[in-house]
Amino acid sequence: MTAVTYPRVIASEFTKLHSLRSSRISLLMALGLVVGLGLFVPWLSVTDWRDGTPTAGYNAVERSLSGIYLAQIAFGVLGAMVVTGEYATGSIRSTFAAVPRRRIVLAAKAAVCGGAALAVGLVASFAAYLSGQIAIRGTAIPAASLGDPPILRAVLLTGVYLGATALIGVGIGTIVRHSGAAIGVRDHSSREGEFVEVGARGIHEARRVRMDSSSRTGRRLGSPASATR
Repeated sequence: MTAVTYPRVIASEFTKLHSLRSSRISLLMALGLVVGLGLFVPWLSVTDWRDGTPTAGYNAVERSLSGIYLAQIAFGVLGAMVVTGEYATGSIRSTFAAVPRRRIVLAAKAAVCGGAALAVGLVASFAAYLSGQIAIRGTAIPAASLGDPPILRAVLLTGVYLGATALIGVGIGTIVRHSGAAIGVRDHSSREGEFVEVGARGIHEARRVRMDSSSRTGRRLGSPASATR
């Protein structure tokens, strides 16, 4: 009889994660969201940028990484489904029959899911950063260099955050043991609804030039001198 060891459990969980279509879709969706919005939001800034607009308040890294507010949903779903998927199909019984020590199973699931999410998150964050830099290349918008420690730290921690989001999903899935409930609890606990506000703020900031122009016109029309005319 083959001894049950932690590396063997890790290998088993990796096979499960790789073989599930839903896990591949979640990771690809998250990658596409981060990179796609990392290109789209800076490109939107470029299209609305006007000569003479101050660049001091523009944060190129923040715009490039704005896709995480949507991508974290996919990472959270992935983490929850790693656990709840087996409860839904009943295969969790076979897993616990092969590995009676549940802590080892949970640790292996967390290690595999967290490692995969961390790897994809780091790739996505660096790809989004590069996409954003390509979008603003040759414009008046200042570029952000990875040689600057705060910028490198922001890009790295974005990938780490996405990996941690998947681990939160694993933990909630372990407690709730139901896919729909775990996803609902996870979304509510992390206040996913804030991505609407943050995403809108990013787009509005990208249109800052147009808003500045309108506000200057409004101030001129609303001045006391114009009111007396």
